[in-house]
Formats: sequence, structure tokens, C-alpha cells
Amino acid sequence: MWLPLNEAAARLGLSRHQLRRRVRAGQIASRQVQGPHGLAYEVSLDPDTTVTSGSRHPNDSHGDATVTVTPPLAELVSLVRDTQAQLLQATAAAAMWQTRAEMLASQLEQAQRALPAPTTAETAPGSPSANGAVAPTQTPAEVSKRTPWWAPWRRATS
Repeated sequence: MWLPLNEAAARLGLSRHQLRRRVRAGQIASRQVQGPHGLAYEVSLDPDTTVTSGSRHPNDSHGDATVTVTPPLAELVSLVRDTQAQLLQATAAAAMWQTRAEMLASQLEQAQRALPAPTTAETAPGSPSANGAVAPTQTPAEVSKRTPWWAPWRRATS
């Protein structure tokens, strides 16, 4: 049952300030609704809501009320069940990928053992040949015939 903040505070024996604190702390469910003067808070009070009053300080005129609200148990059970199912799926996927990685590692090790050792030095462009010379992979770029940007100023100052 959704009640305006003032009415819920009166039913619970709390001040509006104490009730707002409990709403902010998440101890009591609330929602905002459009009222005649703008947005207003409503508080959910279930039959399971219990209130016990007690004073923290001897000089406290308002007293302090402890509100125990039973959360919707079915929603929590459903949430735990869904989370467990997701965890089981993630665990199964992780185990499958771990097994796959171990299998690939063993295949790689077998393939490396099966490879023949290199017998002759094969020359590739850019690698040293038998006589130690390096074969060029590119031809040198042609030198630009353009004059540098600062050349006109050099002529003007000399």
C-alpha cells in the first residue's frame, strides 16, 4: 500500500525527516509521483511492516523508531536463482575454453617437435648472405633538385 510521506510517517510514529532518512538508506521502498504541486514521494507500507519505538538519548523528545520492512522474498529468490544460472553458464564456458587452450598448447608442442631443424642458411632480402654482404632491399631515393626554403634569404643577406 503506497502512502504519502506525511501519512506514512504518522502511521509509523516517525518524523518526516526520520522517514526520509530511512528511504534514502534503502530501508523503506519509495517512489515519486506527480501530485497537485509537483513531484511527491510515496512510501510503501506492507502489512509485514513492524515498528518498535525506543529512545536513543534521554533528552530526545521524538524518540527513535526502528522500522523493519520485509523485502519481497519472491523477487529475491528469483534474483538469486537467475544469478546462479548465469554463474553456472559462465563457469561451463570458462571450463570449455580452458580445455581448448590446453589442447591447443599440446598440439603446438607436438608440431614444434615435428618440425625439421634448419639445415642450410637460406638467404632472404635484407639478410646476410654467405659472404657476409647484405643485399639491398631498396634503391636510394634521388636527391631533390629543389632549393631549400631559406635560400632566398641567404642570398638577400650575403
